Amino acid sequence: MKYSTESGFSLAEAAIVIIVVGLLIGGVLQAGEVIKSSQITRTIADIRGVKILAQQFEEKYGYMPGDIQATTVLPGCNAANFCVNGNENGSIGGTLGVDDVAWTSDVTGRAETIQFWKHLALADMLSTVDVAGNPATPAWASTHPAAPVGGGYEFYYDSWTVIGFSGHILRLSMNGVDPTGGIRGVLTPAQAGEIDRKMDDGQAGDGKVFADYGSNDNDCKTGQVYDENAVATCMLYVVLF
Repeated sequence: MKYSTESGFSLAEAAIVIIVVGLLIGGVLQAGEVIKSSQITRTIADIRGVKILAQQFEEKYGYMPGDIQATTVLPGCNAANFCVNGNENGSIGGTLGVDDVAWTSDVTGRAETIQFWKHLALADMLSTVDVAGNPATPAWASTHPAAPVGGGYEFYYDSWTVIGFSGHILRLSMNGVDPTGGIRGVLTPAQAGEIDRKMDDGQAGDGKVFADYGSNDNDCKTGQVYDENAVATCMLYVVLF
């Protein structure tokens, strides 16, 4: 009878292998959490940065980007770059005091909401959009900035008579520039809740940071509480002005 001279793992060796594999898996999971945390941090920085840029633009030119008569003050604001004037009515893509934007509606048809980003880019204040991006084919990283968590940002004015607050909103969604099939959120309830707590009051339906404001209860939230254990997506709204 012939016996093999090769031996298998001993129990001690097997235990070491299991420990090493466990450490590797733990390291991968931890790295994933670090990446997710970094994405949230960068998203918060983006949101705060948009507010600062809009304020600086208004201080320099007298009107907000998108709303200004840009062809007279911004070099490169011309037909070749699809750049047009705003109406200087004090709001971006809407009318002060008028509630005319549904929370899941497409706002890319409102020229000023796209020109907001273009005017910032032409003023050399924003590099994350294309100054020649065509409003007829809106896209993240072209006409609108992309977000670290996926999707991207839109900016527009609305007056929410149900909530009783009016202002300029930064909306973070997955497909706001291509709303085929309905606009969807991009953040998990846990991510939305984390941003809300770090920037505002942590209330899902109140304050200046909130989710899905057209509905009190859905997969994202129950009343004021983010359903952070749910596998769902949230559209996040931040009132900047």
